[in-house]
Amino acid sequence: MLGEELLDYVRYRVADHGLENYIHCNRALRDYCQQAGYDWLREINAAAIAFEADRAEYPLHELGLRRIDRIWVQDADNGEWAPLDERRGLGFERSVNEYTDDDGDVEEEPPLWFEVYGSNILTLRIGPVPSTTYQGRIDGIANTPVISRLGELPGPAEYHHLIGDIAAGYHLEHEGLTRLKQAGSQDMLFVAQALIKQGREVAAVAMASVQRVVRDSFPNRLTSLKPKKVPLMR
Repeated sequence: MLGEELLDYVRYRVADHGLENYIHCNRALRDYCQQAGYDWLREINAAAIAFEADRAEYPLHELGLRRIDRIWVQDADNGEWAPLDERRGLGFERSVNEYTDDDGDVEEEPPLWFEVYGSNILTLRIGPVPSTTYQGRIDGIANTPVISRLGELPGPAEYHHLIGDIAAGYHLEHEGLTRLKQAGSQDMLFVAQALIKQGREVAAVAMASVQRVVRDSFPNRLTSLKPKKVPLMR
């Protein structure tokens, strides 16, 4: 389902053909992807990256990733892939010093380790810094995409309507809250409260159905359907 098709669906569900923005749709998509930790909807396996010559740092927002699970580098001679080791702080600096000679030059090697640092803008740092370009790949979790008019929604297309149902519930709840602030009579108050209740129920029913998305998306019976546990410290 494309973004414009999703918006048309939400308009139909809430009987508001003047709805023009994706505010509730984007919120619904984020909650849909994060429901019960089913981050496989945004899982990235073997995302391509090039470790450029003389470049040590790569801002994660450029890669579109919010979590890195594993980083690989390809040997330029035999084509084999090897994982980079994760180092932090002083451990990373000690590793750099081990590969630095007395003249301050770093021995030529493909990247061997990485660290992620920063608070507002997380940055990926690799070492040793290569003097030639190496091909790499990353396993991790991508940021939830922002809905665009002609962009395809993530996950199985058969269940994209659930995102629309969740968005419709959020829209109805928002409409009820708006009317609640403007209510000038008891009848208007009852209508506003009814809209709020209806919106929350619609969103809750759709969110509960997300579990079916997981079960219907894995033909391999040996695949675990349990959400992946993320350690508190990485």
